[in-house]
Amino acid sequence: MANKRMRKLIQNSQRRSRREESSNRGVDDGNESQYTTSHSPLEIQNEEVNEQVENEVMSSSQSQQRKRGKTIMRDIHALHPDHVLVVEFNERGQPYGDLQPTLANFIGTIARNGLVLPLHFLDWRKMSANHLNDAWKLVTARFYIPNHHRRVIMQMMGAAWRRWRTEVKATSYDSNTSLEELVAIQPIPHGLTPQTWEVLYNYWKSTELLLV
Repeated sequence: MANKRMRKLIQNSQRRSRREESSNRGVDDGNESQYTTSHSPLEIQNEEVNEQVENEVMSSSQSQQRKRGKTIMRDIHALHPDHVLVVEFNERGQPYGDLQPTLANFIGTIARNGLVLPLHFLDWRKMSANHLNDAWKLVTARFYIPNHHRRVIMQMMGAAWRRWRTEVKATSYDSNTSLEELVAIQPIPHGLTPQTWEVLYNYWKSTELLLV
């Protein structure tokens, strides 16, 4: 039932997005062609994010709900480039309404993708502009969000990115085990490259030594 309701929302938002696009810009054949071809680099990123959704670990008792959530995320990623979902914002500039949870979950899949927003930056404030721009483009490729709301969206993404880093440390890091031993007894956390995992391990280890 939840999936049917969300898919209905997606269909309604698609119709609204077409009205928004036509009122905000003149769409002709030339522009339409340019718009679709401009997404080719983005499609690569979308495939990476989609793979992240497919491979997310489901360890809680709410696995059925997560499966439904994954199905909805796949529906979002599968949207035609011309069909974006229209997000509503309140007077404080915060997203709200029926699509808010879907947007938040979508942002979470991007934040947890180590190829899009690598954890080796250690501090969200030091994330490169290129990575931030790529993440923003992934969001606006699926959701109609005016540029003046970017700050709020990126704040949501930064919070999700920090939660992911905290989760990685809690589930995969052991200060009493060397990096070589950790890699030998358990796989590198999903979404991380060996280089990023090494950077994180050394950072957490050095931080603990400073506190001794």
